[in-house]
Amino acid sequence: MVLKTSRIRDTFLLLTLLINLTSCNEQEFYEKKFLNGAGVADNDLPTEIEIPVPNPSEPEVPVVTEPTDPTTPTDPTDPVVTEPTDPTNPTDPTDPVVTEPTDPTNPTDPTDPVVTEPTDPTEPTEPTEPGITLKNVVEKFTQTEAKEGKVDILWVVDDSGSMGDEQKALAYNFDVFIHEFLEKKIDFKMAITTTDGTSSKDGRSVCDFRILDSNAATSNESKFVKDFASCIKVGTRGSGREQGLKTSKSFVNRYLENWMRNEAYLVVVYVSDEEDQSSSTAQSYVDFFKELKKSSGLIKLYSIVNTKKTGNSWETIGHRYLEVSDKTGGVTSHIKNDFYQVLREMGGKIVNLIDSFALSNKPYEDKVEVSVNGSKVSSGYTYDNQSRSIKFEQDKVPNEGSNIEISYAVETQEFN
Repeated sequence: MVLKTSRIRDTFLLLTLLINLTSCNEQEFYEKKFLNGAGVADNDLPTEIEIPVPNPSEPEVPVVTEPTDPTTPTDPTDPVVTEPTDPTNPTDPTDPVVTEPTDPTNPTDPTDPVVTEPTDPTEPTEPTEPGITLKNVVEKFTQTEAKEGKVDILWVVDDSGSMGDEQKALAYNFDVFIHEFLEKKIDFKMAITTTDGTSSKDGRSVCDFRILDSNAATSNESKFVKDFASCIKVGTRGSGREQGLKTSKSFVNRYLENWMRNEAYLVVVYVSDEEDQSSSTAQSYVDFFKELKKSSGLIKLYSIVNTKKTGNSWETIGHRYLEVSDKTGGVTSHIKNDFYQVLREMGGKIVNLIDSFALSNKPYEDKVEVSVNGSKVSSGYTYDNQSRSIKFEQDKVPNEGSNIEISYAVETQEFN
């Protein structure tokens, strides 16, 4: 019985050993099969002995892999390590900032404060405006010319569809405009044209200008006023493209010989509720008119236009009309103002020109010097910077035939 039990135990142990041995061989088989299936040769597989190790003969490798290693301060290829404490110039390790006296980034450099601020905008050494050049001008007159003054007045009236009310206001208040002319027996001529620059109307006289002069007014004042009121209503069927500057030039060219007088003032009055749309520049028209006279002070371009925005979309500011008025010392007025006051002021300004001496240019800072027969006078006259004219006080008017010289300075761009 004991023998039988012993044999059973031996048999069991033998079976156990065989099973273990078989399992080990099976695992080894599968591991090898896996590697062979991947197509990798045994001798190509990495092993522990092939792992790279630090090479003591190559010092640059640890610098790259360990940029913050404090044990390598002597490496000349690392600009950060060699200049760790330079706060003023992190990009130049070989040129200490403290040795550069003109470095504008060094606020502690006390040796050259002027060079570091060559374009100081607070520099107060410029006493005058840059680019201003003055030219001295002397204009000569005689008292006879002022006493025998004449004036030619051209009305340029907008005849577009929006101007009916303004034309009526002109006609109704004309008597206040002409009152002083008639009272002082001024020698005047008037004419009327429109802002329509189309070929059939460009610069053409609206009516016979012979019925609008001082002779007609003297002969029959009532008829003269009625004729003007009728002529000034030029209608509202004209072109919607207002070209007052162009038509005024065309009028002068058309009637130069028959209407305009060389020795007389020429006053052009533009009346429009829209901007001028003439093709040339405003300055070119100013130049044209000034070339008509020996003294360009005899040219005055006045404007009754929109000087500011209104509530109507079709009404625009007359910038170009305002420009030519400014360049000739002419009066300007807003077209929506009371026409009684507007025409009264303009009439008075024109009358004042008759016994004044108008200058061709704008004096610099409104400073003028006046001499009568070679002697300088410092009082007894006034200077009107609006019309750029000198007028003597009533009891200081020079004798007839006196020579009058007016000296002043102008900016070169203002000189004509």
